Amino acid sequence: MKKKETSDSKKYFSGKHKKALVGLLAIVAILVGVTVVWGMMRSKDNVVDVEVEQSGDFKADMVYYYGKECTHCNNIEKFIDENKVESKISFVKKEVWHDAASDMEMRARSEACALDPAKVGVPFLWARGKCYIGEVEVKKYLKKEIGME
Repeated sequence: MKKKETSDSKKYFSGKHKKALVGLLAIVAILVGVTVVWGMMRSKDNVVDVEVEQSGDFKADMVYYYGKECTHCNNIEKFIDENKVESKISFVKKEVWHDAASDMEMRARSEACALDPAKVGVPFLWARGKCYIGEVEVKKYLKKEIGME
């Protein structure tokens, strides 16, 4: 007579099968991890190739990015007012500390200039495809544009 199996004696996987299953799961986990990392790296490469779409209706060839509470930006603003820069040249001003869309636009423009967007701050001037960062560079460019240099 055949011995009847009890529920306690049933084994779903033998020792060999358990080892094979664990090995297979490890391989699948590694493949998933490699795919995720590769995908993240590919998405960073694609960001640089994207053309920057300027927000707003008017598409200017000069955009001045600033922070409302930025001391150096306030100095640039004072220079712009005292020298009537806005009446001499056309450009757009965009505040980036309180406007996420403008901040993203500025960072995309910095990438287009081969700059690290994580290290870019204000004042920042994008003019005709070139980037000028900091009070000294921005002021020097504006002086040249309005004929002071």
